[in-house]
Amino acid sequence: MTSSKAGSAAALGLAAMMLATGAANAGEIHVLVSGAFTGAFKTIAPRFEKETGHTLSLSWGPSFGTTKDALPVRIAAGQPADVLLIVSSSLDKLVSEGRFTPASRTDVVRSRIGVGVKAGAAKPPIGTVVELRDTLLAAPSIGYSEGASGVFVSTELVKRLGIADRVASKMHKVTGELVGEAIARGEVALGIQQVSELRTVAGVDLVGPVPDEVQNVSTMTAAISAGAKDQQAARAFVTSWPRPRPARPWSGAASTPCRLRRLRRRADDRSGRFRALRDAAWARSRPSSTRKHDHEFRHRGRDHRLGAAQEG
Repeated sequence: MTSSKAGSAAALGLAAMMLATGAANAGEIHVLVSGAFTGAFKTIAPRFEKETGHTLSLSWGPSFGTTKDALPVRIAAGQPADVLLIVSSSLDKLVSEGRFTPASRTDVVRSRIGVGVKAGAAKPPIGTVVELRDTLLAAPSIGYSEGASGVFVSTELVKRLGIADRVASKMHKVTGELVGEAIARGEVALGIQQVSELRTVAGVDLVGPVPDEVQNVSTMTAAISAGAKDQQAARAFVTSWPRPRPARPWSGAASTPCRLRRLRRRADDRSGRFRALRDAAWARSRPSSTRKHDHEFRHRGRDHRLGAAQEG
């Protein structure tokens, strides 16, 4: 056998051994997931399975609530979970109970609340706090979830807007499914939930995020179960998620490149006006004789430059 053929045979043998080792190490990872990840998992799960050989067994539910679908209820009932992805504040109690390891906690995404309507329906104005308030007052029905966003909407948002009593009769808690599904069926005129969840439901148009003044940003966190069968595989899945970028003071779902350019232009305009006012005030503060001398000096300089240009 020639050296080149021997090298090829060795390479093939090594590749086969690596594939066999990967297959032997591949395992099934049981993951309990908040509905806020619905859209992201459409691409993340298949990619992870393809790259690692591991299989993800996914089960969805809200981060809060007392129904049988709520993730904390299912964990308390003994449903197996190697990895949990849930709102950070809901994870705190589960970690304190020893169900998930504190060292494995990993923040993976920040989720904002938005408003959705049935596809094709007119999109109501919600760009300001006043517009959002008027829109909720005018809506015949409002859907919200039993999860983190719903807790905020029903206990804080309507109170901040000063309309809790006026909208109480038309607030509908959606359980066992995404709020968008109730919107698509026409059961509620509009719904409030995480933007990522509203976007994933066919038949729903996202109106946009609620204004920053009344916004609630939830940090979604991953953690590994203390009783995970394959800690290494679970850790590989958690560490495969990209980390959320640090929030900037002006950041938000509405901070598109176009909006940022407008903000920069506005800041530049203000700076220009400030410089003009500053220069005018400085000029007025100088003695009149000095101002006259500066004026004559500038004109002499201009005449000199013009003469030099003509000679050239």
